[in-house]
Amino acid sequence: MNYLVSDELPTAWDHIVVSFTNSVAKDVEYNMGVPIDNIDIDVRQGLLSITYSGGSKITDAFAAFAKEMSANTCSGCGLPATRSIFKSPKCDDCY
Repeated sequence: MNYLVSDELPTAWDHIVVSFTNSVAKDVEYNMGVPIDNIDIDVRQGLLSITYSGGSKITDAFAAFAKEMSANTCSGCGLPATRSIFKSPKCDDCY
């Protein structure tokens, strides 16, 4: 998998990106899923955005889940978010 991670991506979301890539790799390896390539990981409208070529509906579901996880994870520290500041999820300590 070739992927490009934007400099704007908060390090607090690294675990979400790792979970996405691991889930896709396991789907390809164990379920004969469709491989993906040219992965672009970025922040759009304050949330994680993952675009790629290839994949299937399962890959699309993994990407949607990763985006939803970013909406509920503080971009500052990685704790559960309690509010949205300028479209970016934040916890009580980081707002």
